[in-house]
Amino acid sequence: MAEPRWLLANEYGQGCKAYADANSVTVSGSIARAKIKHFLVPPGTDNRNQRPVQEVVFDKEFDFEKKLTRYHSITFIYTDGAVAEPLQTEPEWAAAEKGSLTELNFVHSLASPKKKSWWSPFQ
Repeated sequence: MAEPRWLLANEYGQGCKAYADANSVTVSGSIARAKIKHFLVPPGTDNRNQRPVQEVVFDKEFDFEKKLTRYHSITFIYTDGAVAEPLQTEPEWAAAEKGSLTELNFVHSLASPKKKSWWSPFQ
C-alpha cells in the first residue's frame, strides 16, 4: 500500500483541518472511498478512555451523484502519537452536509480525470 499523501481539503473552527489521502482514493462509477483525516484544535477526547485525541482518521465512502456519505471505520490518534484500534461502523448512507459535503467535493476533484488544456505547453 502506498504511503499516504495528505492534501488539505478544508479548514474549520479555530484551526481544525481536514485532509484527504489522495493515494487511498478508489472509484467505482459515482462511488468513491477515501481516508479523511481531521486535525483537531483543540484536541478532542476519546470517551472510551478519556485520552486526548489530536487526529481522527475516517474511512469514508462518497456517492457523488446523490451527495451521500457513509463511514466504514474511525481511528483516533492521540496527542502522544499512539494510535487506537480502528472502530468499525455499520455503514449507513446519510446526506453530505457542511464539512462532509466539502470533503465529498474535494474527493470528487481528486477522482475526476484531469482535462488537458490545448494551450498549456507544460502537459
